[in-house]
Amino acid sequence: MSQFKIFGYSVDFYQNKKLVGSLILDQADREEIGYAGRKMMQYKGQLKKGHKFVEVDGEFMTECFPLCGRIMDSKLEEI
Repeated sequence: MSQFKIFGYSVDFYQNKKLVGSLILDQADREEIGYAGRKMMQYKGQLKKGHKFVEVDGEFMTECFPLCGRIMDSKLEEI
């Protein structure tokens, strides 16, 4: 079990080893998280890159990572 609260998941899209953008999801779209869970994916739509949104269409290498927030340790709440 993670010691951090998970707020969602970020799926990063890469093309030619360069980050094209990312997509925020509420639930993970795969079993394996991180580098081990890389897979090729066909996608058409908007991705977020920095503060901008970009339209993409094609095949991308994707990775899914959890978005973690505050620590869930009760000892820190007592301080």
